[in-house]
Amino acid sequence: MGMEFYGDSYKGNDEPIFVGIPTFLKLPWLRNKAELNKVRPDVAVIGEPFDFGTTIRPGARYGPRAIRAASTVPSPPYEHFNIETGVDPFGVFRTVDYGDVNISPGDVVESHRRMTEKVKEVLDIDGIPVMLGGDHSITFANVRAFAKKYKNIGMIHIDTHADCAPQGLTGFKYDHGAHIRRIMELGCLKGKNYTLIGPRGYWPGRTFTSGWPIRIFSGSRC
Repeated sequence: MGMEFYGDSYKGNDEPIFVGIPTFLKLPWLRNKAELNKVRPDVAVIGEPFDFGTTIRPGARYGPRAIRAASTVPSPPYEHFNIETGVDPFGVFRTVDYGDVNISPGDVVESHRRMTEKVKEVLDIDGIPVMLGGDHSITFANVRAFAKKYKNIGMIHIDTHADCAPQGLTGFKYDHGAHIRRIMELGCLKGKNYTLIGPRGYWPGRTFTSGWPIRIFSGSRC
């Protein structure tokens, strides 16, 4: 499938890594929904340059750009045989870069809506979306897209905090510390299907850790 989909670029190292547009791993760039529906890739990488949900340190809006730039170091070619798994992922999956969500600066609700819509476009063609963020609040927008297609969602959440507050530190409903609560409110994520790995510190309190039927693995126990 690699040569069939990527052509000569699958095995050919035809340009230096610092030349060209830095898509993720220098994969083909699909610019709109029409191109997505025509190509119908197995995997689509989506950038979500968003940090309006954070209460302390902004800057995550530049995350997708930095990840893409760093990812070009081993590419091209697209052929990437993995010695641990014995599989070349791009020989199996047709993978593309589907660009960034067009964020609406200052408008969290609208930006989240656009994230949900773009992720849902990939799910609608039975593709696997891979999102690059972005502060933690984008998780709500992404899971909401999955919830539109799947009734029950499972989640492995690797984080210092549970992010299950009723609202953020300053009373904001879609804060990066409240996105798990917003997801639970969707009704698609049951406690038995949720695992939190790595919590530490003083938050959340005893009510959360003892009252919810979830699996929690702290850093000291992993």
